Order: sequence, then structure tokens, then C-alpha cells
Amino acid sequence: MRLVTIVILLGTLLAQAAWGQEPPEVRRVVRTSFPFAVTPSVGLGFGATRQTNLDPTDCPDRPCIDYGTGSGWQARVDMQAPIGRTLGFEVGGQIGRQSLKQCARGSCTAIDHVWAYRGSAMLLWRFKPQAPVYFGVGATLAHFSSNPVYQDPEPTTEPGMAGVIGLDLALAQQIGVRVAWRSFLLVPKQVGPPDASEARSVAWEQALLFGARIKFVK
Repeated sequence: MRLVTIVILLGTLLAQAAWGQEPPEVRRVVRTSFPFAVTPSVGLGFGATRQTNLDPTDCPDRPCIDYGTGSGWQARVDMQAPIGRTLGFEVGGQIGRQSLKQCARGSCTAIDHVWAYRGSAMLLWRFKPQAPVYFGVGATLAHFSSNPVYQDPEPTTEPGMAGVIGLDLALAQQIGVRVAWRSFLLVPKQVGPPDASEARSVAWEQALLFGARIKFVK
């Protein structure tokens, strides 16, 4: 009987200890493709033809002089936030110094330079949360200190669409390298009478940027 009493007492004490102890907290970490982060980057931008004009001397019966932007340096800052496991949202601003070019019969000349300012908002996605390659599409607004068509010195703003294909490589827990190829499909402004010039419906500008992605939280 004494042995049975001891066994019952030990069982009661163990049961009380088990019921009184709180279960360990289990934290489920959900990996997202686009954690909160900021990405400063620099690179090279590539311009686009915006208008073709008629030169009555060299080309009396066809347009032969193209006007638009050329290449130049670019600097950009982006901020991203997660939407789900494979989706994210990005807003960014970009500044660049690009040449104004004039092309006649296949030969192009830089005749001036222009400041270009861009803002964009984009939806980002990856096929898998851990995939290094990502894609994005959204809207953009570009402002030039003077019209990329050389005959118009007034500042101008061009709306359009934006896209990106990027590659993220991790260096540490909070810092990584980002390489991004960005495209901007802009709507140019017509300069001059339509019978003497032909405006392009879309100007496709691009930029290759290298940056550091810095996460806000672990």
C-alpha cells in the first residue's frame, strides 16, 4: 500500500507540473519575396527617338532627321514592400543626365544635354519566394528640363508604362546586390506642324542599374 501511495503521489505531482507549464511558443516564419527594403542604385540610361523631321535640302520628299535622347548616367532609389509570398509593391525615383541627339542618314550627333527625372510605381513578382530573378510592371511619369525634341526648349512631362527584370543576390542577412534592367514606354509630345514632322507614338527608353538592397527588418 505504501508503494502504491508513493506512485500515486508522484503521478499527481508530475501531472500538476505538466498542466502548469505553458507550452513553448511556436513562431511560423513566412518567407516573402519582397521584404521591406530600400535600394539605391546607379547605372547607364539609353534614350529613344521621339520625332522625325523633314529636311527640304537633303531630303525633299521624305523625313530624314531624327531627334531624341541619347545615353547618360542614372541614379535611382527604390522602396519595396511585400504583398504576399511572391508579390510585392515598389515605388521609386530616378534622376539622370542624358544627351540630346540628332541623327541624319544614320549618323548621330549629341547637340545638347537634358536633365531627366522619373517616378514609378510597380507591381513586382517572382515565380518562387527564393527565386533570384524578379519581374515588375507599372506606371511612370518622366519630366525633362527641356523637350527631348531639340527645337522646343521648354520643359516637358511624358506619361507612360514601366517594366523591370531584375536579379537579387544575397551578400549578408540584411544586404544584397540588385541588378535591374528597366524599361520606360513614354508618350512623346508633338513639336511643330504635323506636315513637317512625324512624332513617334511611343519612345522606349531603358536603363541598366546596379544597386545595394538593404532590408529594414530581419
